[in-house]
Amino acid sequence: MGSCAACDREYDLRVLRSARDLDLVVADGLREHARDLGDEDTVCPVCVGACVGDDGFHDRIQASWPLDAEAVYGVLPVPLRLHANPHYRGRGVCIAFLDSGFHAHPDLVARRNRIRAYVDATTQDIVEHPSVEPAGALSWHGLMTTSVAAGDGSCSGGRYRALASEADLVLVKISDPDGGVHDEGIARGLSWVRRNHRRLGIRVVNLSVGGDEEQSLRESAVDQLVTALVREGVTVVAAAGNAGKRRLVPPASAPAAITVGGLDDQNLMGPAAYRIWNSNYGPTVDGVGKPELVAPSIWVAAPILPGTDQEPQAEALDRLANASAAEVAGLFRRLGEVAGLHSGFSRRRPEVIASAARRLQIKQQYLEAAYKRVEGTSFAAPIVSSTAAVMLEANPGLTPHRLKRILLDTAELVPGVEPERQGRGVVDPREAVARALRDPGGVLKGLPLSPTPSGGGVRVIFAPRDRGAVAVVGDFNDWDPAAHPLRSLRSGVVVADIASVPDGSRYQLLLEDGALVEDPENPRRVPDGFGEWASRF
Repeated sequence: MGSCAACDREYDLRVLRSARDLDLVVADGLREHARDLGDEDTVCPVCVGACVGDDGFHDRIQASWPLDAEAVYGVLPVPLRLHANPHYRGRGVCIAFLDSGFHAHPDLVARRNRIRAYVDATTQDIVEHPSVEPAGALSWHGLMTTSVAAGDGSCSGGRYRALASEADLVLVKISDPDGGVHDEGIARGLSWVRRNHRRLGIRVVNLSVGGDEEQSLRESAVDQLVTALVREGVTVVAAAGNAGKRRLVPPASAPAAITVGGLDDQNLMGPAAYRIWNSNYGPTVDGVGKPELVAPSIWVAAPILPGTDQEPQAEALDRLANASAAEVAGLFRRLGEVAGLHSGFSRRRPEVIASAARRLQIKQQYLEAAYKRVEGTSFAAPIVSSTAAVMLEANPGLTPHRLKRILLDTAELVPGVEPERQGRGVVDPREAVARALRDPGGVLKGLPLSPTPSGGGVRVIFAPRDRGAVAVVGDFNDWDPAAHPLRSLRSGVVVADIASVPDGSRYQLLLEDGALVEDPENPRRVPDGFGEWASRF
């Protein structure tokens, strides 16, 4: 047992947390009542919850992230905005990307090199290389698409982690000598994938590329190859295009592909903010309606390509924007020119220089030293590809047909937008994974979503993957792990039955490694004050 530094009550040590890890806004609130609270002290969930409060959780998140709703400095990470299940990250699943070039960025290789193969398919003489070869500016697009799908956010301390941050990758460069991407190169890359997908374990192909002209399936070698891959068990995801026209070229026109249009969620959480983005749509030459889904295509974070002029500028602006008043003048003398700020600022007050740096960051769409905002269906498609990867981690037995059906059935329509523009609506990774877990072969088959009514009370159901789970703790049981331990229901599934809970009570799942996590299938949640979430009954 240990005591909370804010209220002096005793709690199990496993539910006490270090004050050092508190969100800044919560720490400030606690210190209004416990002025001597230090970083080495521990605090209880009850005191922290009182500071988080019941008001709109986006306001609380905004206080914890570098986000300005007016200037839109910073973006909320995709898993946060789409309420993804944090326990599935694409582990053991391989995604192939066809693009103009690639870069072995730390977000893909620092913790573990997840690149299974790099292939140069720019000519008929296709070569598989042991490592990624730099391609200059051509590397940027592929760097962004791979990172949006599978980056682990290493350069942001994990902040800009993608949905499938543990997936493996196969990178296929298909640009021509002039850097262009055309039908011939796409077909060449897809042919290579078709010959090698079994050897490399490729389950998903991401195509954030567009061909030349509208064609029927009978005319298009690209669309025929997509059809063949899907028949052979590979899910293919294609970007719809960014012109906002009724025009769909291969591979977006492939009937077997999952074609993805764009969504503008205004960098907020929840459907009230949804607006359709300016992406291509409409029937193909064969009369097939596209897109099938939409996903965020704006306010998306991606790494800045190392070695470009933007890299030192972004770093310089980040340092100037966040420097103390005492540091600004010296930093400006060293970094002002690199940052792109006029020399006349040297005579201005520190706060003016810092403000100018922040404004230029916003103009250049830099998020911090290593990331920037990107937009386009090229980045909406990887979000769907990464959703497919986490679904396959949850249930490796899913066929492309079944996976696509689950994605469509769990999508959420954007109100007031005709189906022609959005297909079945916005991809929902949380619901898609929950459905995959309940499909044949899934560990939760036959079980309801958690929490579920049971015998006059509620039952919490959890598939802990490879993380042991101990108990359900919350306001309703005074955060006591002994009160409602999780017990095995069957292999891979644990449950806890709770006789009665007040509506709105916060709760979390205590894992064997000491982590307190949300109930991943419960859409009702609030910030827990430590950068994570607490669920609500």
